[in-house]
Amino acid sequence: MNGFGIVLMSQLAGFLAGRVDARKIMRTGIIIAAIGSIALFASLLLEPPRLVAVMIPLFLVVSMVGLVNSTAFSLAMQSQAKVAGSASAILGFGMNTIGALLSPLVGLGGSHTYFPMALMILFCDSSALVIYSVFIRKKALKIAK
Repeated sequence: MNGFGIVLMSQLAGFLAGRVDARKIMRTGIIIAAIGSIALFASLLLEPPRLVAVMIPLFLVVSMVGLVNSTAFSLAMQSQAKVAGSASAILGFGMNTIGALLSPLVGLGGSHTYFPMALMILFCDSSALVIYSVFIRKKALKIAK
């Protein structure tokens, strides 16, 4: 189901491209992912734990990967016409490096709880929201002026 969500949101991003400002699409995806990560983390408080309380927020978070990644990649490549190949390589390297560095931290928490996963997702989605707010929004405001 999560893979289906990624494909569906990637298709939605393609459909919305050119119809809706890419920054709005990305902001919406980041906000939905952040809401999903907060709900996922909050589901840790349920006693007894409920599978549906994990599945729905996780679906939101994972599905937004399709929307946010494709939109962010498109935005990043728009200003890199002459060095598009190098820019693409750097983006791919950066994403894979961050994933390689952060993924093992989830495993350090053990396999008896999803707390480390929920915490890492919350950290990453919160970071994405802050980065968007500080850098992308600020750049959009400069362009508008």
